[in-house]
Amino acid sequence: MTRTGEGSAGAVRDRKAIWAWRLAVLAPLVVPLVAVRTTSATLVFPWGMVALEGFYVTTLPEYLSATAGLPRYLRMWPVGTACYVLGAVWAAGERLGADPRVAAGLFALAALAAGWTAWGLAAEPTRSAVPVGSVLLGGLAGWAYLNGRER
Repeated sequence: MTRTGEGSAGAVRDRKAIWAWRLAVLAPLVVPLVAVRTTSATLVFPWGMVALEGFYVTTLPEYLSATAGLPRYLRMWPVGTACYVLGAVWAAGERLGADPRVAAGLFALAALAAGWTAWGLAAEPTRSAVPVGSVLLGGLAGWAYLNGRER
């Protein structure tokens, strides 16, 4: 037997959890995958790069069309972006019965790709790179996996 109002409190809690999950899935669009520091700073997002000195934005398609023969660590950036986008689409499909563990796997792959990109960017002694996205996407992967185990 439940007291009056307990059911509605649970519904509010569930609604808040759903909105928290949705915002967390969208967070990589505004939180950089990799923060690179040389004489200035550049932030690498799934959709492109932002050079903070002069505030110059280069989208991922622009970058890929302007470069050829990228090193493997820079090729991981679009691969990670693809994994993130597929994971976000799959997470949206959870309302339709999609298994959240698939999103967890895709987010984990995106986290590995962000880490690989940061590792490659930090290889030069005059440059440092912080894989912020690896931590964020790894957290999303864990959250999605734990949510999938509850089923």
